Amino acid sequence: MFFVPISELRGRNKFALMRFLCKYEFLGVQFSAILKKNISGSYAVYINELCPQDLYGIFCIKKTVFHIFPFVKSGLETALQQDFIDSFVDFYESEKFKNPVCINGTKNGTDLLLKCFEKINFHPAQVNEYNLLKLEGKEFLLNLKKQSEQSAKNEKFQIIHCKKDMQNDEKLKLFELQKSYEQEEVVPECFDFDEDFCRLRFFNLLRTQFVLALKNEENMFVAKCGTNAMGFKYVQLGGIFTQNKFRGRHYAKYLLQVLLFRLLKIRKSVVLFVKKQNIPANKLYNSLSFKKISDYSIAYFKQNL
Repeated sequence: MFFVPISELRGRNKFALMRFLCKYEFLGVQFSAILKKNISGSYAVYINELCPQDLYGIFCIKKTVFHIFPFVKSGLETALQQDFIDSFVDFYESEKFKNPVCINGTKNGTDLLLKCFEKINFHPAQVNEYNLLKLEGKEFLLNLKKQSEQSAKNEKFQIIHCKKDMQNDEKLKLFELQKSYEQEEVVPECFDFDEDFCRLRFFNLLRTQFVLALKNEENMFVAKCGTNAMGFKYVQLGGIFTQNKFRGRHYAKYLLQVLLFRLLKIRKSVVLFVKKQNIPANKLYNSLSFKKISDYSIAYFKQNL
């Protein structure tokens, strides 16, 4: 296989890349969002350098390795996949890349890349398994009235659209909720929580993403949700969290209904991934018309930090 920098694609090959993203963006919205801003370090995968219009996949090698590899099939060890492993190892070693912190993408593609890194004796400290879900927009809208009747709307609360210019005391209150979310849902067991990095990510979210939070009658932020990646056609949700003592009151569900309605109104398709073992969250998303479309994995490499 051959790996061509996306920055070098021209003419029909560049057009083929856009067609590829339109077809498979839902498999890697975070990667797609990165490509909208910066294509450096990103590569297109071809089986034959004489026919570069035949695009098989894309990936980037930075601190995080993102990938979209629809050619990889579950449970199969095809000649095509073995060719990718051999080609990738040669390419990676010849270019002298720095080892990544993590690999992020659908399980089949992440597993393939892990086999590549095994060849150079680089092994993950932890691999988290998720379900990748896609919103069935028409079904959601049909059920919206029924879902709203089951929400927390009869309680006294306020929905806040959180932005970078919100008052500092409000921002600090919301940051406490973000810290709890990252400590419980994001930071892998093999890493230590870093409050400074958390703060930087949080401020960046307020600057670049659509974030909603819910305040109760005691003026406390008790739940939040939002986008964490905006691709060309798809957006990915993240940061969906309710403080432990306020769970079971449908706060997150109501926030998500508001957010999803607004995203569908501007004609965005929606995906998210959720830990397989998080049964309550999976039930919540299923009740809101999310359907599983793939397994998803994030592999973490501790020695690079």
